[in-house]
Amino acid sequence: MALEQISRILEEMATPNDQIRNPIQGIVGYASLNGDARSEKIIDVCLRVNKIVEKLDKEYHESKKVRCYFEHHECISQPSIREKKVVRPR
Repeated sequence: MALEQISRILEEMATPNDQIRNPIQGIVGYASLNGDARSEKIIDVCLRVNKIVEKLDKEYHESKKVRCYFEHHECISQPSIREKKVVRPR
């Protein structure tokens, strides 16, 4: 079902944002200690990457809103564990 796929993608998107943002902040902090031209270039690149991560984070939250809309207003929801058919190998 499409809603299951949306939920899976949302879960996959949430983790990389923090996994990317945290090391970037460390790199910026370390580079800012030097203060030379190379460090400024490193900081600029890190800030650009951070903007991309912020955009992804915003899109993640927008996607969650869309999923919630479908769940609440269109009576579409993920099947519960009891509703899922378990296929057992023979």
